[in-house]
Amino acid sequence: MTHGVGGSSPEQVLSGLRSVRDQSVPISLDEYHQRLNKLRGLLESAGLDAMYLDATTSLRYFHRDGLLRQRTLAWRVDLDRG
Repeated sequence: MTHGVGGSSPEQVLSGLRSVRDQSVPISLDEYHQRLNKLRGLLESAGLDAMYLDATTSLRYFHRDGLLRQRTLAWRVDLDRG
């Protein structure tokens, strides 16, 4: 039975990982609107009125204004674009 990754221990592999968080770039306002409009189109085609997003990567993908830093636990996206 093989242990670890490629003959290395999990600790050895994990110690070689480096964060790239400082290389991330916030999405533009245009991309933000594109994402929401796509989601709203999918909701509409599925016959749904809204979608509930909890504090997971789904919320990070759809919201650009740092809600997670303010401890928001959920965000509701409605079909209403007003």
